[in-house]
This record gives sequence, C-alpha cells and structure tokens, in this order.
Amino acid sequence: MNHVLKIQQQYFNETEKLSIEEIFNKAYYAAGHGKHDEAIGYKKLAVEKQPINIKIYNNLGSTYGLKKDYENAILCFQKTLKLIRNIIPPI
Repeated sequence: MNHVLKIQQQYFNETEKLSIEEIFNKAYYAAGHGKHDEAIGYKKLAVEKQPINIKIYNNLGSTYGLKKDYENAILCFQKTLKLIRNIIPPI
C-alpha cells in the first residue's frame, strides 16, 4: 500500500508543475491514442489550474463525447456556454 501512495504522490508532484500547454499536449496525445480516461484526467487538472478557461471545458466535453459519456459531455458544454455568456455581453 505504501508503494501505491508513493506513486500517487510522485504523479501529483509531476503534474502540479506542468504548464497548461504541457497538460494539453499530454491530453491530446492520450486522446489521440484512444486513452480517453487519461486525457480526461489531464483536462481536469487543467480545469483546476484555470477554472474559467472556455477552451478547457469545451475540449473536456469533446473527450467525454468520444468516450460516449454523454451526460458529462453535456455538463461540460453547458459550462462552456455559461462561461461564454459571462464574457460576451448580450446584444
């Protein structure tokens, strides 16, 4: 059990130091190789670092869609629309 905790801590320490660009590169690589859960993990990390980034939520929704997790995809797209509405004033 101690070994598992050590690996988890090492992963956390490594990912915590990544820039948004590095996180997206890892997410795109994972998604491109069919590793949707891994891609989602990276994109969730990006959300933690930049919680009002529209691009992140939109990409996260797309990845959930590829995984056929439509409920979470819709939630992400709704969050994207909410953020857009807060940024772009009504005409």
